Amino acid sequence: MEIAAAYSFVRVINEKRQGLFYARNRGFKLAKGDLLARIDADTCIKPAWVAEAIELGAEYPKIGGFSGPCEFYAPLGTTFWYWLHRVVYFWSTYLLYRHQTLFGSNMIIRKSAWQKINNQVCERSDIHEDMDVTWHLVDNGYKVIFTKRLLASISLRAFKYGIRYPRMWTRTYLQHRRMSHHEK
Repeated sequence: MEIAAAYSFVRVINEKRQGLFYARNRGFKLAKGDLLARIDADTCIKPAWVAEAIELGAEYPKIGGFSGPCEFYAPLGTTFWYWLHRVVYFWSTYLLYRHQTLFGSNMIIRKSAWQKINNQVCERSDIHEDMDVTWHLVDNGYKVIFTKRLLASISLRAFKYGIRYPRMWTRTYLQHRRMSHHEK
């Protein structure tokens, strides 16, 4: 928080309700730009990441969200973890959901798309919130794309949770298949 507050263009917000989705919702609501960036506390972005996001937003004005791969700052070989993450998260969820999925450590969402879905997103800690946002975007006619142009670096902390995330993915899928307004 101290690092963020040191930048004049950053506004630090205090959300009293605990939970990632409460913080995300409040931050997105108060954000001023046309593109809303979301990264996690352990995410490191390259200096050109913001410019790349702006360029993508201009190139693809109808796309609701963008996400990219993550490399890992890890002692055991970053290439292995990079590809494991691509296969486990992006490829498996594409097979399960039949559409690209946003990844909260490295994502951009168009503010107009967020405004359309912000009252629909689930506020549940037992489902995967990135996939929930993606599902609501797709269900409202928006497309989400994965692009290597948005590369970020993250820690390996997510892997310490083991099977927790895949279980959340399944619950998210089952929840949204019941709610879905469309068939893919």
